[in-house]
Amino acid sequence: MEPTEHAQACRNRVEQSPWGYFNQLVNRIDKMTSSNFPNQYRIHGQFELSVEGHILIARGRGPWNLEAIKAYGIDSNAKIQLFADEPWGLLAIVEGEPFHTPESVNALVNIIDAHRKHGRCATALVLLDVTSPIFAKLMLSRIYVEAREHFYFANDEASALMWLTDQIVHNAGPI
Repeated sequence: MEPTEHAQACRNRVEQSPWGYFNQLVNRIDKMTSSNFPNQYRIHGQFELSVEGHILIARGRGPWNLEAIKAYGIDSNAKIQLFADEPWGLLAIVEGEPFHTPESVNALVNIIDAHRKHGRCATALVLLDVTSPIFAKLMLSRIYVEAREHFYFANDEASALMWLTDQIVHNAGPI
């Protein structure tokens, strides 16, 4: 038997076994998903957005990857249209592990920069049940400093809202 005939005979035996069918199915699914959804990863991290006055409230649980930040960008852009380019602020309530991938950090900095062009003037952050508050503050501070964002870590939502309201009023100028 020639080497190519032997190889074909082996392939035929594998393809006829239950594992061969399973492998074919996996390969078929992989081809379908990779062609329809190139470079798609599952979203890691959660967020929920709401608007209260001139404040966008983002409640999030990390860690976050690039796909989560892209979804946040799309959803937040829809919400900030309500502010009509007037000064507004973000209240970020962070839970869990506030870690970001390097790609998600860059994407978030870009989103903040784009938001600033549409009235965003400050961010107040409240850390609830985070795994490492010191590390969380270091990582989040790096992001907001890189984005040139005016930010403040508050101990609770009430003090965060008070600080954020002052920032919005200060940026609105005389009424």
